[in-house]
Amino acid sequence: KTIVSTSLISFLILSVLLGVFGFCFSHSMMSLLQTPADILDEAVLYLRVYFVGFPFLFMYNILSTMFTSIGESKIPLRLLIFSSILNIFMDLWMVSVTLWVFGAALATLIAQGISAVFSLLIFFSRMRRYKSHFDWFDGKELHSMLRIAVPSVLQQSTVSIGMMIVQAVVNPFGTQA
Repeated sequence: KTIVSTSLISFLILSVLLGVFGFCFSHSMMSLLQTPADILDEAVLYLRVYFVGFPFLFMYNILSTMFTSIGESKIPLRLLIFSSILNIFMDLWMVSVTLWVFGAALATLIAQGISAVFSLLIFFSRMRRYKSHFDWFDGKELHSMLRIAVPSVLQQSTVSIGMMIVQAVVNPFGTQA
């Protein structure tokens, strides 16, 4: 319970900080990627909505891992399927009422948010089985988790960074490319 609480608190803080940073620098990021001018405003808007949803995305991913650690691997899969189907229907509805790019981004944010909240509620109900004392935050546990998490994050980031480099190379060819 201490590890769960420490993880949720620390990654919630991290996700809010990264979300604020990303929201503030979305235009700079899209410019750095040489996003074509005719879609720049829409791309920035989509990215900003995406960054607003960072806490939900982080919460879902953390809880998905925690579900697996307590032997409940089907719950995150079901929530992911639910979120994906909800996102598809909300995309169709929101884009059809002329919200366009903002509607698609908002649909994703809402679907991820609902899935994250359901994950949290289900996880807390599962954790009630375990009757034990716990601390809300433990710096030693956080340090231990970061020793494992930081190299993993760096490894997984290399793929995303590579995709961004490819995107930056393709973007100068224009919207059609």
